[in-house]
Amino acid sequence: MLLVCLCVQAMESKLLRGGKNIVDHTNEQQRALEQRRQEIAEQQVSRDISPRSCFILSLNSHYCDCISVVLLLSAYQMND
Repeated sequence: MLLVCLCVQAMESKLLRGGKNIVDHTNEQQRALEQRRQEIAEQQVSRDISPRSCFILSLNSHYCDCISVVLLLSAYQMND
């Protein structure tokens, strides 16, 4: 009877996937889940940075345009 119980336990532990027990499978799932969480967090950070980057680029462009106008006006006034 003990032999039958041991055989049943051995089969149950390999039932989930051939050669892997439930603990190994659960650990694999946890690693995959943690990796996916990290990927999602990285995507969220990049989404948060993108609007800021666009805003900064817009400010830089506006600043450069303002400097160009000032330089043109200064050059125009020098010629008068």
